[in-house]
Amino acid sequence: MSGYIYALTNESIPGQIKLGRTVNHPEDRAADLSSDTGVPTPFTVAYFVAVSDDVQAEKSIHRTFKRQRVNPKREFFEISVDEARAAMDKLTYRYPVDGGLSMRRFSGDDMLYSVFNAFWSIIKMFARLIIGILLLFSKQRQLKKSLRSLLKMFK
Repeated sequence: MSGYIYALTNESIPGQIKLGRTVNHPEDRAADLSSDTGVPTPFTVAYFVAVSDDVQAEKSIHRTFKRQRVNPKREFFEISVDEARAAMDKLTYRYPVDGGLSMRRFSGDDMLYSVFNAFWSIIKMFARLIIGILLLFSKQRQLKKSLRSLLKMFK
């Protein structure tokens, strides 16, 4: 199922990052975890990525950092945000969303995220238009087959 892989930090748990998955927005997940009475300060979303298979992507990132895992029954790891970000960015290529381009962003960049989504929509529209024109004028069977495959990426 498509969803998100997130990295959460909490000032009450220095040096550790919570790596998990959710089908809801990671900010909502952070709020849910922060509402627990056992946590003195709220969780902050340090980074997240959208993936096509959140279950497998979470398993993959947990395997990547298995030696840094604090407790095998918990999702806390002694890693930096930069290490988490690098590993999460790799997941976007292994579990791509939107024809291979995943929406990844830092927390708080809502404007950048919106601009990126609008820009990506425009790129997809023009790609479909150009591929459609090429299909109309193409006479080679193999080229048409390749163009149709390419067109599927931009739907």
